Amino acid sequence: MTISQTTDTQPARIVVDDLTVTMQLKDRSFDAVQNASFTIEPGQTLAIVGPSGCGKTTLLNVLGGFTGATTGEALIDGAPVGAPDEHRATVFQADAVFPWLTVRGNLEYGPRIRHAQDAASKARTDHFLQVLGLEAFADEFPKVLSGGMRKRVDIGRAYVNNPRTILLDEPFGALDEITKEQLQDELVNLSVSDPKTLVFITHDIEEAIYVGDMVAVMTPRPGRIRKIIDVPFARPRPENVRMEPAFQELRREIQSLLRND
Repeated sequence: MTISQTTDTQPARIVVDDLTVTMQLKDRSFDAVQNASFTIEPGQTLAIVGPSGCGKTTLLNVLGGFTGATTGEALIDGAPVGAPDEHRATVFQADAVFPWLTVRGNLEYGPRIRHAQDAASKARTDHFLQVLGLEAFADEFPKVLSGGMRKRVDIGRAYVNNPRTILLDEPFGALDEITKEQLQDELVNLSVSDPKTLVFITHDIEEAIYVGDMVAVMTPRPGRIRKIIDVPFARPRPENVRMEPAFQELRREIQSLLRND
């Protein structure tokens, strides 16, 4: 099943230009992100890795409209990032499913609160129930689902809204390795069948390479972009790509950058 895309829901172009975010504590201030710059073309996935506390989530929050820049700017399709809106969706590490709604009800939540339930939104709901393996659980409540299934609900709810940009903050961090790899595969396949501009935060170097078109490596606080590395593997990714010498060489390069070798 192919889901049609309308002009105003095409993937976004993101430009971050010399962005600094300064946080204020009671007795001092510090830069959580400092002089960050990068561009993500429509439909690309930027994976961001870096040590804990380096400002990865702060950067994501700027793109989501939850945190403002102190200096510099973040632009989406040429316009400064404003308050959160329906053109951006965020998937967090912690489950965000609504326990009082069925799986289908969770996926339908966005169109319903926007009074946008129509044949197209129903088709998207049915489509993502199917591609994410949720059809058999459509009328169940989240309490009966595994952690991996609940994360599929989170991802499906984001995609049903048909945003231009999806921001993912360590979405698979709490999952076991097999489930994590299955969801990585599904996310990569969705990037082909229903392209969005994705920003994906992870601590897992192999996950960053597998999911991303580019990997941004951040320094310890204050978080700077140390290097952006292009990932050379076409989508959809071959099953054994993780074992390829070029993949492992990229992993070693990123590991060395994170160790500041």
